[in-house]
Amino acid sequence: MHLKTIPLLAALVPLSGCFLSRELVNEPIPSERVTATAQLKPGQSTQADVLALLGSPEEVVELYKRSAWLYRHTQSKRAYLWLGLVVLSNTDQQSDRVWCFFDENGTYLCSGASLRAESASYSMPWSDSHSNGQ
Repeated sequence: MHLKTIPLLAALVPLSGCFLSRELVNEPIPSERVTATAQLKPGQSTQADVLALLGSPEEVVELYKRSAWLYRHTQSKRAYLWLGLVVLSNTDQQSDRVWCFFDENGTYLCSGASLRAESASYSMPWSDSHSNGQ
């Protein structure tokens, strides 16, 4: 090793630390609104009823003559550990999703939801943030 690189390495070793970040995509979907979708009546409620309840969807998917509306909120949490020249990181990304399905006339058929965004967590790069100790 060249003698001039020793001071450089000695200067980099104490440069260590950690960094946390959080990213949100779209507005959170309140669980009260998802629960309120039980008020929608299959075969009777309309797309206007869903708009009034949930607002505009993130995505509209055409399924031949039928359609599906997707509402999604995503939360990502990242933890970085910086040790000199080595950077270790872990990202946990979880989403809330609500799907509403309509027939060819825009009449509500059904909906389904998965609410997981709040379970996103920070964890060290070597750990599994969702392991149950198993």
